[in-house]
Amino acid sequence: MNEMLNPYAAPAIDAGPTVSMPRTVAEAEDIRMQHLRHEGEIRSVGLVYEILGSLLSVPAMGGLYSGGELFSEGARMIPADWQWPVLGGSVLLVGLACCAFAVGFALRRLDRRVKLPLVLLSGVGLLIFPLGTLVNGWVLYLLLSRQGGAVLSPQYAEVCRMTPKMRYRGWTNFDRLLAATAAVGVIAGIAAAVGWMAWYG
Repeated sequence: MNEMLNPYAAPAIDAGPTVSMPRTVAEAEDIRMQHLRHEGEIRSVGLVYEILGSLLSVPAMGGLYSGGELFSEGARMIPADWQWPVLGGSVLLVGLACCAFAVGFALRRLDRRVKLPLVLLSGVGLLIFPLGTLVNGWVLYLLLSRQGGAVLSPQYAEVCRMTPKMRYRGWTNFDRLLAATAAVGVIAGIAAAVGWMAWYG
């Protein structure tokens, strides 16, 4: 006898794309092909964090060098009153640079342990309106979507191990979004500089 339909039952939820443990290389290739684009998007986010960590390290090292004059004699590059704040800020930048690089390094290797820290960072980044809201909103989608959960799963790590030659090639949506955001930032910066020179020139 067929079960009667219960109109008060909770609606069924589509579990979305899932990853099962592959038994053959052909099966692993098929699974990876289904998720390859999303994997490429997540790896692109990791690359951006690695670049960010590298860029932050440049002023951090300069600040540490300048702050180190506190412990040396001779001419000083910055006023003595500013050296402790510069040194403290530089230490903070070093920490941020290391964290950003570590997050990017782990994400490019699809390490699922980095998911929670990156979700928290992206959540804070949403407050940087409007460009930070746009970029970090997309990062949150990549991580928290059902495909993101599949790509960062232990089963998918096994899929990647069995298909080492498969790579996503080409621009991802995240790459396009980041390029557009950078272009808008550059244009806004140029416009602000031109306006400043016109006002004070």
